[in-house]
Amino acid sequence: MFEKDFFDLTKEKKIADHLARLGRTQALVAGCETDVCVLQSCLGLLDLGHEVFVVEDLLFSSSRNVEAAIARMRAEGAAAITYKTLLYELIEAVEGGRHADLLTRTYGPFPDDLPDSVSR
Repeated sequence: MFEKDFFDLTKEKKIADHLARLGRTQALVAGCETDVCVLQSCLGLLDLGHEVFVVEDLLFSSSRNVEAAIARMRAEGAAAITYKTLLYELIEAVEGGRHADLLTRTYGPFPDDLPDSVSR
């Protein structure tokens, strides 16, 4: 786990170094302060060349209106997905979906208490 002092996580040397060592080109983003930390971190990841997927129903903010931030993330190239979409894409990726039980054991069951739409 990393602590950060910047809104954009990629400005933290330890985090940026860790991301570079992973050698991955895709990033999933979820978290708090959609219009500040999430937005700036997405922009930083995109600037580093990552393909960014923002899990919209796992975002929250103290601000009531974050639509402009989400629109900007999308406009800059981040793909908006839902937790359910992510889960089922992971299931499909594991041996064409034949090992959904392994994925469930690894990541846990799909939560049944997620609302259809989330107030961000």
